[in-house]
Amino acid sequence: MTMSLERKVVLVTGSGKGIGESIAKLLAQRGAIVCCNDITDSCMKTATEIRDSGGDAIALRFDVTDGLQVREAVAWLLRKFGAVDILVNNAGGTAGQALVHEMSEEVWEATVRINLKSCFNCSKAVLPSMIERSYGRIVSIASLRAETGLERDCAYAAAKAGVYGFSRSLAREVAPYNITVNTVSPGIIRTGEKAVLPWEEYMRIVPLGIGRPEDVAHTVAFLCSDEARYITGQVFHVNGGWWPTCK
Repeated sequence: MTMSLERKVVLVTGSGKGIGESIAKLLAQRGAIVCCNDITDSCMKTATEIRDSGGDAIALRFDVTDGLQVREAVAWLLRKFGAVDILVNNAGGTAGQALVHEMSEEVWEATVRINLKSCFNCSKAVLPSMIERSYGRIVSIASLRAETGLERDCAYAAAKAGVYGFSRSLAREVAPYNITVNTVSPGIIRTGEKAVLPWEEYMRIVPLGIGRPEDVAHTVAFLCSDEARYITGQVFHVNGGWWPTCK
Protein backbone atom coordinates (compact mmCIF):
# COMPACT_ATOMS: atom_id res chain seq x y z
CA MET A 1 0.00 0.00 0.00
CA THR A 2 1.32 3.42 -0.93
CA MET A 3 2.37 5.39 2.16
CA SER A 4 1.07 2.63 4.41
CA LEU A 5 0.60 3.38 8.10
CA GLU A 6 -0.17 -0.24 8.93
CA ARG A 7 -0.74 -0.69 12.69
CA LYS A 8 0.70 2.70 13.56
CA VAL A 9 -1.09 4.15 16.60
CA VAL A 10 -2.34 7.64 15.85
CA LEU A 11 -3.95 10.30 18.05
CA VAL A 12 -5.92 12.91 16.11
CA THR A 13 -7.24 15.74 18.26
CA GLY A 14 -10.39 17.61 17.31
CA SER A 15 -11.45 14.78 15.02
CA GLY A 16 -15.19 14.93 15.59
CA LYS A 17 -15.82 16.90 12.42
CA GLY A 18 -14.28 18.82 9.54
CA ILE A 19 -10.58 18.53 8.81
CA GLY A 20 -9.87 16.40 11.86
CA GLU A 21 -12.56 13.89 10.94
CA SER A 22 -11.18 13.63 7.41
CA ILE A 23 -7.63 13.12 8.72
CA ALA A 24 -8.73 10.38 11.10
CA LYS A 25 -10.63 8.53 8.38
CA LEU A 26 -7.82 8.71 5.83
CA LEU A 27 -5.16 7.54 8.29
CA ALA A 28 -7.42 4.62 9.19
CA GLN A 29 -7.74 3.77 5.49
CA ARG A 30 -3.94 3.68 5.37
CA GLY A 31 -3.96 1.01 8.07
CA ALA A 32 -3.46 3.06 11.24
CA ILE A 33 -5.12 2.42 14.58
CA VAL A 34 -6.75 5.79 15.14
CA CYS A 35 -7.71 7.37 18.43
CA CYS A 36 -10.35 9.98 17.64
CA ASN A 37 -10.43 12.81 20.17
CA ASP A 38 -12.75 15.73 20.75
CA ILE A 39 -14.19 17.65 23.66
CA THR A 40 -17.66 16.44 22.66
CA ASP A 41 -19.12 13.04 21.82
CA SER A 42 -18.67 13.82 18.11
CA CYS A 43 -15.42 11.82 18.17
CA MET A 44 -17.46 8.71 18.92
CA LYS A 45 -19.33 9.14 15.65
CA THR A 46 -16.06 9.42 13.73
CA ALA A 47 -14.66 6.29 15.37
CA THR A 48 -17.86 4.35 14.72
CA GLU A 49 -17.86 5.32 11.03
CA ILE A 50 -14.23 4.22 10.72
CA ARG A 51 -15.00 0.84 12.26
CA ASP A 52 -18.10 0.43 10.10
CA SER A 53 -15.86 0.95 7.07
CA GLY A 54 -13.47 -1.78 8.19
CA GLY A 55 -10.94 0.42 9.93
CA ASP A 56 -9.59 0.32 13.47
CA ALA A 57 -10.53 3.22 15.73
CA ILE A 58 -11.46 4.18 19.25
CA ALA A 59 -12.83 7.41 20.69
CA LEU A 60 -11.42 9.30 23.66
CA ARG A 61 -13.23 12.40 24.84
CA PHE A 62 -10.94 14.80 26.69
CA ASP A 63 -10.01 18.48 26.78
CA VAL A 64 -6.69 19.09 25.02
CA THR A 65 -6.25 22.39 26.90
CA ASP A 66 -6.15 20.51 30.21
CA GLY A 67 -2.71 19.04 30.77
CA LEU A 68 -3.89 16.49 33.32
CA GLN A 69 -6.63 15.14 31.03
CA VAL A 70 -4.13 14.87 28.18
CA ARG A 71 -1.58 13.01 30.29
CA GLU A 72 -4.19 10.58 31.56
CA ALA A 73 -5.50 9.91 28.04
CA VAL A 74 -2.01 9.31 26.61
CA ALA A 75 -1.11 7.07 29.54
CA TRP A 76 -4.23 5.00 28.81
CA LEU A 77 -3.26 4.71 25.13
CA LEU A 78 0.24 3.59 26.07
CA ARG A 79 -1.12 0.92 28.38
CA LYS A 80 -3.53 -0.32 25.71
CA PHE A 81 -1.32 -0.17 22.61
CA GLY A 82 2.21 0.21 23.91
CA ALA A 83 2.91 3.28 21.79
CA VAL A 84 1.61 6.47 20.25
CA ASP A 85 3.48 6.59 16.96
CA ILE A 86 1.82 9.64 15.45
CA LEU A 87 0.21 12.76 16.90
CA VAL A 88 -1.91 15.10 14.80
CA ASN A 89 -2.58 18.35 16.64
CA ASN A 90 -5.74 19.38 14.83
CA ALA A 91 -7.91 20.81 17.63
CA GLY A 92 -8.46 24.53 17.22
CA GLY A 93 -10.92 27.35 16.80
CA THR A 94 -11.70 30.77 18.16
CA ALA A 95 -13.36 31.73 21.42
CA GLY A 96 -14.67 34.95 19.91
CA GLN A 97 -13.79 37.74 17.52
CA ALA A 98 -13.21 41.36 18.48
CA LEU A 99 -10.91 44.28 17.89
CA VAL A 100 -7.87 44.09 20.16
CA HIS A 101 -8.86 47.13 22.23
CA GLU A 102 -12.27 45.56 22.79
CA MET A 103 -11.20 41.93 23.24
CA SER A 104 -11.46 40.41 26.70
CA GLU A 105 -8.54 38.60 28.28
CA GLU A 106 -10.78 35.56 28.57
CA VAL A 107 -11.32 35.38 24.80
CA TRP A 108 -7.62 35.88 24.12
CA GLU A 109 -6.52 33.24 26.60
CA ALA A 110 -9.15 30.69 25.56
CA THR A 111 -8.20 31.05 21.89
CA VAL A 112 -4.49 30.65 22.64
CA ARG A 113 -5.21 27.60 24.82
CA ILE A 114 -7.18 25.68 22.20
CA ASN A 115 -4.85 26.48 19.30
CA LEU A 116 -1.38 26.61 20.86
CA LYS A 117 -1.35 25.26 24.40
CA SER A 118 -3.09 22.14 23.12
CA CYS A 119 -0.09 21.46 20.85
CA PHE A 120 2.24 21.81 23.82
CA ASN A 121 0.13 19.60 26.07
CA CYS A 122 -0.28 16.78 23.58
CA SER A 123 3.28 16.88 22.24
CA LYS A 124 4.73 16.86 25.75
CA ALA A 125 2.59 13.86 26.69
CA VAL A 126 3.56 11.66 23.74
CA LEU A 127 7.22 12.61 23.42
CA PRO A 128 8.76 10.50 26.22
CA SER A 129 7.54 7.26 24.64
CA MET A 130 8.54 8.45 21.16
CA ILE A 131 12.01 9.33 22.40
CA GLU A 132 12.34 5.97 24.15
CA ARG A 133 11.42 4.14 20.94
CA SER A 134 13.38 6.52 18.64
CA TYR A 135 10.38 7.01 16.40
CA GLY A 136 7.57 9.50 16.02
CA ARG A 137 5.63 11.85 13.79
CA ILE A 138 3.97 15.05 14.99
CA VAL A 139 1.89 17.12 12.58
CA SER A 140 0.11 20.28 13.73
CA ILE A 141 -2.62 22.10 11.83
CA ALA A 142 -2.17 25.88 11.62
CA SER A 143 -3.85 28.37 9.27
CA LEU A 144 -3.09 30.78 6.47
CA ARG A 145 -4.16 33.47 8.97
CA ALA A 146 -0.86 32.91 10.76
CA GLU A 147 0.77 34.77 7.87
CA THR A 148 -1.92 37.09 6.54
CA GLY A 149 -3.61 38.04 9.80
CA LEU A 150 -7.25 39.12 9.94
CA GLU A 151 -8.91 42.04 11.65
CA ARG A 152 -10.97 41.08 14.71
CA ASP A 153 -9.14 37.74 14.84
CA CYS A 154 -5.74 38.65 16.29
CA ALA A 155 -5.85 35.98 18.98
CA TYR A 156 -6.44 33.21 16.45
CA ALA A 157 -3.79 34.50 14.02
CA ALA A 158 -1.26 34.91 16.82
CA ALA A 159 -1.91 31.44 18.21
CA LYS A 160 -1.58 29.79 14.80
CA ALA A 161 1.65 31.72 14.15
CA GLY A 162 2.80 30.34 17.49
CA VAL A 163 2.20 26.83 16.15
CA TYR A 164 4.76 27.60 13.43
CA GLY A 165 7.41 28.61 15.94
CA PHE A 166 6.62 25.82 18.37
CA SER A 167 6.82 23.16 15.68
CA ARG A 168 10.03 24.44 14.13
CA SER A 169 11.73 24.62 17.52
CA LEU A 170 10.46 21.22 18.61
CA ALA A 171 11.66 19.71 15.33
CA ARG A 172 15.21 20.69 16.23
CA GLU A 173 14.90 19.28 19.75
CA VAL A 174 13.71 15.83 18.76
CA ALA A 175 15.51 15.25 15.46
CA PRO A 176 18.20 13.12 17.18
CA TYR A 177 15.47 10.66 18.14
CA ASN A 178 14.11 10.07 14.62
CA ILE A 179 11.02 12.18 15.38
CA THR A 180 9.76 14.62 12.78
CA VAL A 181 7.60 17.66 13.49
CA ASN A 182 5.81 19.55 10.74
CA THR A 183 2.95 21.99 10.25
CA VAL A 184 0.14 21.99 7.69
CA SER A 185 -1.40 25.39 7.02
CA PRO A 186 -4.80 25.24 5.26
CA GLY A 187 -6.35 28.06 3.31
CA ILE A 188 -10.08 28.17 2.53
CA ILE A 189 -11.48 24.72 3.24
CA ARG A 190 -15.22 24.01 3.11
CA THR A 191 -15.88 22.40 6.49
CA GLY A 192 -19.36 23.63 7.34
CA GLU A 193 -18.04 26.51 9.43
CA LYS A 194 -19.13 30.06 8.65
CA ALA A 195 -16.83 31.77 6.14
CA VAL A 196 -15.60 35.36 6.35
CA LEU A 197 -16.62 36.00 2.72
CA PRO A 198 -19.41 34.38 0.70
CA TRP A 199 -18.27 31.05 -0.78
CA GLU A 200 -18.91 32.44 -4.27
CA GLU A 201 -16.32 35.15 -3.62
CA TYR A 202 -13.71 32.60 -2.62
CA MET A 203 -14.46 30.62 -5.77
CA ARG A 204 -13.56 33.75 -7.72
CA ILE A 205 -10.34 34.71 -5.93
CA VAL A 206 -8.74 31.34 -5.04
CA PRO A 207 -6.94 29.98 -8.14
CA LEU A 208 -7.85 26.33 -7.48
CA GLY A 209 -11.20 27.11 -5.87
CA ILE A 210 -12.34 26.09 -2.40
CA GLY A 211 -10.51 23.20 -0.82
CA ARG A 212 -11.92 20.09 0.80
CA PRO A 213 -10.95 18.55 4.15
CA GLU A 214 -9.52 15.62 2.19
CA ASP A 215 -6.96 17.94 0.58
CA VAL A 216 -5.51 18.68 4.01
CA ALA A 217 -5.79 15.05 5.11
CA HIS A 218 -3.68 13.78 2.20
CA THR A 219 -0.88 16.18 3.08
CA VAL A 220 -0.99 15.07 6.71
CA ALA A 221 -0.94 11.40 5.66
CA PHE A 222 2.20 12.00 3.61
CA LEU A 223 3.97 13.70 6.51
CA CYS A 224 3.05 10.79 8.78
CA SER A 225 4.51 8.25 6.38
CA ASP A 226 8.01 6.86 6.03
CA GLU A 227 8.25 8.60 2.66
CA ALA A 228 8.51 11.88 4.62
CA ARG A 229 11.23 10.65 7.00
CA TYR A 230 13.68 13.40 5.94
CA ILE A 231 11.20 16.28 6.23
CA THR A 232 10.99 18.17 9.51
CA GLY A 233 10.48 21.71 10.78
CA GLN A 234 8.52 22.65 7.67
CA VAL A 235 5.22 24.40 6.95
CA PHE A 236 3.12 22.90 4.16
CA HIS A 237 0.59 25.27 2.63
CA VAL A 238 -2.65 23.74 1.37
CA ASN A 239 -4.34 26.85 0.04
CA GLY A 240 -5.12 26.44 -3.65
CA GLY A 241 -2.61 29.14 -4.57
CA TRP A 242 -4.37 31.87 -2.60
CA TRP A 243 -2.17 34.44 -0.83
CA PRO A 244 -4.46 37.27 0.25
CA THR A 245 -3.09 40.42 1.86
CA CYS A 246 -6.30 41.78 3.34
CA LYS A 247 -9.35 39.51 3.08
